[in-house]
Amino acid sequence: MTNPEVPFGEPQGMLVGEGVQGGWGEIPLVGESHGAESLPGRIDLGGGHFMVLHPAAFRTLLHSPAVVDELTARAKDICDHANNISALAPETLQRLSPNGDPPYDVIIQNEPDSTRARAIVGTANMAGIVSDAHGADLLKAVAAFPSDPVPSGIGPSSVAAQVHELET
Repeated sequence: MTNPEVPFGEPQGMLVGEGVQGGWGEIPLVGESHGAESLPGRIDLGGGHFMVLHPAAFRTLLHSPAVVDELTARAKDICDHANNISALAPETLQRLSPNGDPPYDVIIQNEPDSTRARAIVGTANMAGIVSDAHGADLLKAVAAFPSDPVPSGIGPSSVAAQVHELET
């Protein structure tokens, strides 16, 4: 579906599914907000129960020093792992990063007017771009540090043992 108000040749969004505003899979049209974050006011938990979030308190929590410290530590772990697995030859690294800077770096964004603090692990220079293109270093580093690690003692064997106990 196209938007008749947008001149020919101008970028425009498309509506997927029913083509109605607020429908599933909708892509915003030209002039609409792209990527704005907002907290849900009321969440239906089912059974007549609702959870209401206080936006100011939630933002305060997501900008708290404990959350920012944890976010920073995880981002630095991912960055260090990506730098360690970079497979560029030393002479290539020297040519692409003459200052000797590592291929990957961390940026922490903790703006008070944003919904939450963010950490970005990305290429710091041309060495990072080339290394990531050849070895998918960032993807491998993110996979090495999952956001929800499985607690110790939980695994296929322990789950199978629990199922066996339930069956007997």
